Amino acid sequence: MKSKPLIRIFTFIATTSVLVLTLSALLGACQSTETSGNPEDQTAQSEPILVFTLVPPQEPAFIFGTAWDIYAEGPVDEGSAERLEALLSKHHIPSRSNLYLNVDGGDLATALALGRLIREAGLFAYVGSQTDSIYMAGPGLCRDAGALAFLGGPFRWVLDGSEVVFSPYLMNLDPEDLADYLVEMDIHTDLVELVLEQFSQVEEVFLSRLEMEALNVVHSGYEELAWTIEQLPQGLTYLKGERNTWRGVNKILIYCAPDGTGLKVHAIFDPEGREDEIMEMLNAHSLCLDGDYIPIPSDRLVDKSEANGWINVVLIWMRPFFLVSGKLAGSA
Repeated sequence: MKSKPLIRIFTFIATTSVLVLTLSALLGACQSTETSGNPEDQTAQSEPILVFTLVPPQEPAFIFGTAWDIYAEGPVDEGSAERLEALLSKHHIPSRSNLYLNVDGGDLATALALGRLIREAGLFAYVGSQTDSIYMAGPGLCRDAGALAFLGGPFRWVLDGSEVVFSPYLMNLDPEDLADYLVEMDIHTDLVELVLEQFSQVEEVFLSRLEMEALNVVHSGYEELAWTIEQLPQGLTYLKGERNTWRGVNKILIYCAPDGTGLKVHAIFDPEGREDEIMEMLNAHSLCLDGDYIPIPSDRLVDKSEANGWINVVLIWMRPFFLVSGKLAGSA
């Protein structure tokens, strides 16, 4: 199982932490849900439908964040994408909310529309199912249409014990539509070849963890880091590193300061709606370099500010800048 992320609180003393956890348990017990496409409403329908259950974020938001949990159970039906879109609009559900899919087959063409909606809405996709715990999701299964919808998540996880499965039913989808969708979702098209090869030997193909990683079926939170050399209209040239992550976009700019004060490092990151906390409470800073966290001395910090919802931190380059695990990471 994958534990749902909680913000790390550095400044609370032990007694406050106990109080917060106690309040959390009480709030979780009172947490409301909404279901769209209730199975009880299916008695007059000839086909089962995909049921969405919404769990709003806990309060206070500065501790628990603003992400909703959405659980999708059942097969993909023709109205699935429209119902999910209506729910997202009705509740103003933000991007980076969590969508847990336990979706066994269904309409393949609608699955593509559902996957595109998931990508447009920026929902994190998990193969998993709802449990009695507000902190843990259980294993799930995504077969054929369910697996295609899952691929729409910009970041994708398959929880322990969960399965991604394809059957020959997948071949009822137009091959060009399938190939275009995989390319659009940045999934290796070798997926189709792998599945077709195995259909001659087995009735269903259960993707292994290694296969899912190799084909980009899972995408566990970090895109490739991109380095570019750019220039402002005013003439300042800088080296920029940028990477999109499940915690938002991270940027780092390195440049020679126009005022002659030397080489500067300018970090920009998404505070996930907690800019007031970061500006007022969290005064210790560090830089994560190849998985190692290096403290930034206070005398190297030039500026910290918030602009348009982004945190900007400027510091002076050190020589040697960082010595990490016996390796020189940078020098002026």
